Amino acid sequence: MRYDGSPILQTGRLNILQQVGLGVLSLPISLGVIAVLTFVPTYYAVDLGLGLTATGIMFAVGRMLDVITDPVVGHLSDETRSPLGKRLPWMIFGACIFCPAIYFVMSPAAGLSVLGLGLLIAIFFVGLTLIDLPYSAVGLEISPFLHERTLIAAVKAVFQVLGALAASIIILSFASNQGLALQYTAVVTIGLTLFGLLSFIGFTPYRNQQEQSFTRETSIKFSAFKAFGKISGDRDYKRLLLAFGLAQAGSAMSVGLTALLVLKQIKAPELTGAFIAILLVFSALALPIWVHVSKRIGKEKSWSLGLLTGSALMLTSFLFVGGNVWLFGIFCALFGLVVAGDVILPTTLLADIVSDKPDDTASNQAGAMLGFKNAVSKMGFVFPMLLAFPILGALGVEAAETLDLTQQVALLALYGFVPAVLRGLAWWALRSGMSAQHTDGLP
Repeated sequence: MRYDGSPILQTGRLNILQQVGLGVLSLPISLGVIAVLTFVPTYYAVDLGLGLTATGIMFAVGRMLDVITDPVVGHLSDETRSPLGKRLPWMIFGACIFCPAIYFVMSPAAGLSVLGLGLLIAIFFVGLTLIDLPYSAVGLEISPFLHERTLIAAVKAVFQVLGALAASIIILSFASNQGLALQYTAVVTIGLTLFGLLSFIGFTPYRNQQEQSFTRETSIKFSAFKAFGKISGDRDYKRLLLAFGLAQAGSAMSVGLTALLVLKQIKAPELTGAFIAILLVFSALALPIWVHVSKRIGKEKSWSLGLLTGSALMLTSFLFVGGNVWLFGIFCALFGLVVAGDVILPTTLLADIVSDKPDDTASNQAGAMLGFKNAVSKMGFVFPMLLAFPILGALGVEAAETLDLTQQVALLALYGFVPAVLRGLAWWALRSGMSAQHTDGLP
């Protein structure tokens, strides 16, 4: 029988084909998300003339809806029983919403109102939750081996980077026509999503039927309130969630403002895709380094080091006052090296927390735990949309041909200084939440 979403029953290690088959779906999800979150807001605000404030509110409302849907979908997938297992039915349902929604978000009909665009964005985010959350929950449950969980997260991260890199390449290839670039990106995303689903179905490891039957008979079913109550009492989980939320808010602010920074401060909009590509390539190169470091010094210490390094790096953003293209390219490379740790370490730390649960409760909490984590991630995106875009819109940044000193300081502070502070706070939250044996020698 195929994998049914039951917890930690895989007795043998996953081979490379199984790991790749499991990870492929991360590529189109990443491709679509990066395009929507990095390139679409500036396209809506500047090219379609909606303005930064209206665009920020639209995307913030769509993301805030996810704060509700993520935990709910996570819990429902935990409790699902079907011939296709607990996760796959939700993934298929999500793909049926995600694919058409991403096309219409990236290629909106002419004359569509702000309300109509906001509704499309909300539908897209719901579809994303339905396909991505159950899929990601599989990665938390599928292996009982500590280091293998890091490897699985790293393989998925490679595909995430490839997806984001594909988005950047498409945007760069059609730099003179952002609308056409986004339309092509949507079509490629849809095709790869269908391929990724087939890969998941075909290569996700098979389990012993007797083990599956035992799990179905003995697993405890929780009500939503009881499941969420048990999660809220987990100290390690809450501290991880706080650290992740703070770090994610900082990263989301920087990434969300990258296209605007390149357009207004660096003054090289045709290189936006290239800068994002540099960041992603160096992220991919850094993944095996973070895997190795986490194996040597531990996952908590590794991520702590990454948070502090990233915080220091973001403080250098005021060097971009002169708009130096090469300097910003070097910054993107260094930022890529740092954020690679953010990609894999929080997820594999969460997998360890799930693995530590008793077998009769792990299957009823993995999806809900991931749902709350994703909800925090979405709130991290709301932060720049509700804070940065309205502030910059009020200062007239989108209409300015050349930024004055106040506009430059505001843009660079929101791009670099605020994320630096948030990453520092994330380091504090992670450090204060660790037990004594984990904090010894913590940087």
